[in-house]
Formats: sequence, structure tokens, C-alpha cells
Amino acid sequence: MTGEPIFIEGEDTNGDGTYDKEIWDYDGNGMADVIFIDENYDGVFDLAIQDMNENGIVDGKITWSTTTTEKKYYFDIDEDGTFDAVFIDMDDDGDYEIKKKL
Repeated sequence: MTGEPIFIEGEDTNGDGTYDKEIWDYDGNGMADVIFIDENYDGVFDLAIQDMNENGIVDGKITWSTTTTEKKYYFDIDEDGTFDAVFIDMDDDGDYEIKKKL
């Protein structure tokens, strides 16, 4: 995700007054690139799905640990619906300490 993010819209799916889904544009063209989702309705986003080339196919997913600073970034390189690789940032410093094929 690069660029200055632009908020497109949010959804409050459980009616508690807090967005459970937020849609963002990261390249400034007005199209959704990233969707943040709060799966358990605790007010903290649990995952983000990406369509960075804006073709309607998910090509990335980011998950954050609820107990550590770990972040996992999954890649679907060939956009066939199966994640091909995962990069893991153990301490949320922006450097991925673990990179592996799935």
C-alpha cells in the first residue's frame, strides 16, 4: 500500500455506530484498493484485503495478531484465488523477517 490514502466509504454492519468495514483508495484514482474488516466487531480491524491492480480479484491479504505485534501479508501472485506466498513481520517494523512460498 503506497500513496496518501483516501477514504471512500464505510459500513456499520452490526449497527453499533462504528464502521466494521472501511474501503480506501491508495493510488488516488477513486477506485477501491484496500478494504479493512473488523471480523469480531471489537472496534479493531482484523484484516485487510487488497486489489492493487483494481481488476476485481483479491491479490493480497494482511492480518494482524491480537496478542503480538506480528503482521502477515499474503500474496496471490497469479490471481487464481490461492495465496502463493506469505511475508511475516514479527515486530511490526516494516521489515519482513520471514518470507515463504505456500
